Amino acid sequence: MTVRKPLVRIGGKVRQLPAGDELAGLIFTKEFVSPEQTITAGGALTIAHDLGVKPKDVKAYLVVKTAFSNWALGDEIFWKLDYEQANATPFLTGFTCKRHATNLIIRFASGGIWLHDANAATYVAATTIAANCKIVFEAWA
Repeated sequence: MTVRKPLVRIGGKVRQLPAGDELAGLIFTKEFVSPEQTITAGGALTIAHDLGVKPKDVKAYLVVKTAFSNWALGDEIFWKLDYEQANATPFLTGFTCKRHATNLIIRFASGGIWLHDANAATYVAATTIAANCKIVFEAWA
């Protein structure tokens, strides 16, 4: 009797899904979601996680606490982990994240976090959002 492995699409190609131990390195088996954090321009956060290993992936999203630019209370806005330079000025915004087996170490840029061209309805540039939102970090291993 032949047992067929399930098929999955990976990178546009159809492949057989590995079984058992073969699958362990391909998927995330642990997840961490931080409590909502305050965004402070030029500030830093050390957030302990319970993954027990260095996360393979980290993502962040903003939770709207005060409505602004057609973003409503409770809306979640995906945010990338990086610094940006707006226009030709040396005004840095965003944040970076160091991953460790026990902590996520976050450093916010001196310009804080801005949504550029991000009005939820009109796509006109929005104003600073640090005071309007909290940030949540998710990590997987």
